[in-house]
Amino acid sequence: MLKKLFTFIFILLLPSFSLAETPEEKGKNIAKKSYENTRGFVDSESDQIMILIDPQGNKVEREISGKTLENLLISLNTLDQ
Repeated sequence: MLKKLFTFIFILLLPSFSLAETPEEKGKNIAKKSYENTRGFVDSESDQIMILIDPQGNKVEREISGKTLENLLISLNTLDQ
């Protein structure tokens, strides 16, 4: 009877042993999830205006534009106004 109980418990626990990941498998799964999260990435653009004010109250405005194209960052020169 006791032998049957241990066999039953062993059979119940067997699937959990096969689900355990090695560090390599875990790393591969993380990489796959990361890749899947970045699929469908859409290009983006941004335009900003930065206003710098010195202690005397003088203002300098700078326009900054940026584009990200398929993970390639392109930063355009800033322009003083």
